[in-house]
Amino acid sequence: MDLQEIRTDRASAEVEYMGQKLNFKYRPAMVTPNTYHKLAEADDVHELGRFFSQLIVTWDLTSGGKDVEITTEAFSDLPMQLIRMIAQAIMTQTPQREVGND
Repeated sequence: MDLQEIRTDRASAEVEYMGQKLNFKYRPAMVTPNTYHKLAEADDVHELGRFFSQLIVTWDLTSGGKDVEITTEAFSDLPMQLIRMIAQAIMTQTPQREVGND
């Protein structure tokens, strides 16, 4: 097992929110006991947005047909329930190695 490979690996996930699906790839190695604790205790929306904008690598989120860039500000504008669903998908799945990482 190579820790460096684990840190650079990507995993895919999907959530369904209000009848629509969001597909995304993320960095599973960023979810550590330390970051899990930070997320559980976080009350700063900017800090949460910054974490998620670093955790998520790609997604198929659009607004009016245009791709939404993965930024702290984008997460600040998402419905909290959608953010919770993204976090739950990441926390409950066992990531599988992606072939051809982004």
